[in-house]
Amino acid sequence: MKRHTPLLTALLLTACTSSSSADDELGTGTDGADGDAGTLDASSDDASSDDADASSSGSGSSADSSGSSSADTSDSEGDDSSDEGDEGGEQTPDFEAVCEARGLEGCYFVSNTGNYPAGSEGHQLVIEEVSSQPFSPGDIILFARGDTWRHTGDGGLITLSSSGDAQDDIQFGAYGSGELPTFLGSLAASEWSELGGGRWESATEIPLDPSGIAYGAEVFFGREDGDAFFGRHEDSVAGLDKEGDWTWSNGRITVYAPENPGTAYPFVEVPQGQRLILLDNQEHLSFDSLRLRFMVSAGFYDSYGNAASLVGLSLSNSEIGYIGVENSGSAYGLSLERSGIHIANNRIHDCGRRSISLVLYETPASTISDVVIEHNHFHGGYHTTGVDIQSNTAASGGHLIEDIVIRNNLFAGDPSYDIQAEDGHSSNHIFMNQDEGSTLREVYIYGNLFTYAQGSSIKTSGGDGVYIHHNTFYGFNPSYDNYQAQIFGGNDNTDTVIVNNIFYNDATDNRYACIEFGQGLEAEYTIDRNLYYASDYAHARLLWVDSGTSFFFDDDWADYQAQTGFDANSPAPADPLFGAAPDDLRPGDGSPAIGHAVAVEWIDTDYYGDPLHEPPDLGAIQH
Repeated sequence: MKRHTPLLTALLLTACTSSSSADDELGTGTDGADGDAGTLDASSDDASSDDADASSSGSGSSADSSGSSSADTSDSEGDDSSDEGDEGGEQTPDFEAVCEARGLEGCYFVSNTGNYPAGSEGHQLVIEEVSSQPFSPGDIILFARGDTWRHTGDGGLITLSSSGDAQDDIQFGAYGSGELPTFLGSLAASEWSELGGGRWESATEIPLDPSGIAYGAEVFFGREDGDAFFGRHEDSVAGLDKEGDWTWSNGRITVYAPENPGTAYPFVEVPQGQRLILLDNQEHLSFDSLRLRFMVSAGFYDSYGNAASLVGLSLSNSEIGYIGVENSGSAYGLSLERSGIHIANNRIHDCGRRSISLVLYETPASTISDVVIEHNHFHGGYHTTGVDIQSNTAASGGHLIEDIVIRNNLFAGDPSYDIQAEDGHSSNHIFMNQDEGSTLREVYIYGNLFTYAQGSSIKTSGGDGVYIHHNTFYGFNPSYDNYQAQIFGGNDNTDTVIVNNIFYNDATDNRYACIEFGQGLEAEYTIDRNLYYASDYAHARLLWVDSGTSFFFDDDWADYQAQTGFDANSPAPADPLFGAAPDDLRPGDGSPAIGHAVAVEWIDTDYYGDPLHEPPDLGAIQH
């Protein structure tokens, strides 16, 4: 029933990624496992067998990408990406030591302030040369920490022109000390003049109206913690009457602010550049310890429809955020059309459409496979907060997306975010779609924390073989006004396995369920060994089969088990006794989650990398 290649087994058991020179020299490389794949059958033993529209019915460290080992599930604005992994994760490679050991052979240093290492003459580049310089497999290109580069207009700040190979990536990282090397797709507005009525005009020349660039972008206003918030475009100066309102006219930005924006905000950034890193059909590339912000369309971008057979991309210990407009038609942290992807230990947030887009459109048949997404922190969603996977209708033949591992990530929602506000938007944490004629199969989602979804935590619309194990789901955004579920299954799903999870439903009316799927699909779902709890048993739904059977928490548990055949070995609904939810989602002493899971062959550690108990506990974190 399930197809598991040796490579997929390696992906499930390790963070399988292309080996590279620095990894080999540092002893952190990971080789794919050969031989038999084994059996990944979560239904054995006791376990019985178009777009993310949320309005419709090596390994990294902890998913808190600050690098701490805290289970902080708050929005965590200002939470910077770490350059070191914690327990269970890899540290940033010491590229400088590797380059020194090489005598700088194949190493290059990039600065826009002249902050080059002593003795690096002949190995110094400016940013433009990163696009034009031919690189070889195993080369290392390092950007100066504390330096900032800006990009305006079409194209990218960097357009790759060289590939690594199956043995050695071309590697991009950081050198020196201080803040991450920062790539911005914006101009900083400054020198403000008061126009009256709370309106302020900047003297900075802004060539492009952000709202007029394809798909548009908002102005971003800085916060004291280093993060920012989306502004709101208005058509004229007369329309500026709320903090964050802005407009563009004759090459100038005017904003509404309670005081001079130069003192009210640490920065005001105006997007001008479409994308920052164009991969341009190059392969076997790795990136570490970078910050990408304030662009119109994408941080990393694969050429649309041209990446049918590309392989190799890794990103670690980085931050990507503040892209486009909320609910944009095209605003992605990473838009990728290739196989062999490893994305680990990053903070990816406030992307107007999707943080990670693995989407194949109406192009000739393409394949995305062998993807690991782990130990990341996703937040600030306006369409898809985390990962969007779509095998849509191909122009010819059929697309194939397969062997996707999403593990040990934090998908954080903000319960104070008002979806019903003028500029509010729903958002799923993970969305998957399979169109007729194309294939989406073998998706493994485990060890993740999902909090306060602005839609569904996991929403599927088609797919064959979706395995959802050892996750913890906590709460809904209370302002959502439609029917949703923490796991929402569409009408075309086959072989969906939901085992060893914890569902905490905080709904106060009957619109929200722990699990929902289409009527007549009961045979396609294996649901067992889960713990459910609701703060309002009379209103919260445990299970809802569209237009058919519905079970509430105050229904008889034995009747639910008998009528559905689900959760035969699950404990009765009870409080999981979290430490201090939602910030600490570890089951406490005496929790019914303890020791109630069934062992799954390819899961042996929890969210933090701690070994699972014998027998394991339910949820993402062991007690």
